[in-house]
Amino acid sequence: MIRNVYLIAFIGFILDQLTKFMARHWLLERSVDAGFFRFDLVFNTGAAYGLFSDFTSILLWLGVLAIAYILYSLRTLVNHPMEMVAFGCILAGALGNTVDRLVHGRVTDFINILIIPVFNLADVFLNIGIGFIILHYFLHERKKSN
Repeated sequence: MIRNVYLIAFIGFILDQLTKFMARHWLLERSVDAGFFRFDLVFNTGAAYGLFSDFTSILLWLGVLAIAYILYSLRTLVNHPMEMVAFGCILAGALGNTVDRLVHGRVTDFINILIIPVFNLADVFLNIGIGFIILHYFLHERKKSN
């Protein structure tokens, strides 16, 4: 099951970095309207939704620590397929945004659905992972404690 976490994380990380690369090159001086959403190039020095702007170095270290913790604790964190998907996605998202901060000094965002701040695939993966952890808790873990 741990190998699958790494596989999910690797595929998610590659997709995130590839889409950010394309955004940095194709959206440099324009936006693309895709109907229900737009592609707009935005560089974020903060965390999700623009929180903690200009704290890039602190967020970089938090990302490194989160990745290290997950990698170190993976064998105890993953006991169910839902947890496998959850931690694979969280690892993909954390790696994607941490690498951006390390290499570019900021995170590349480009998906704009107009009702929340612009985001990227790493953010999507992080949200999916958190969603799976919550879902797993309500479907499986809560039953164990009752």
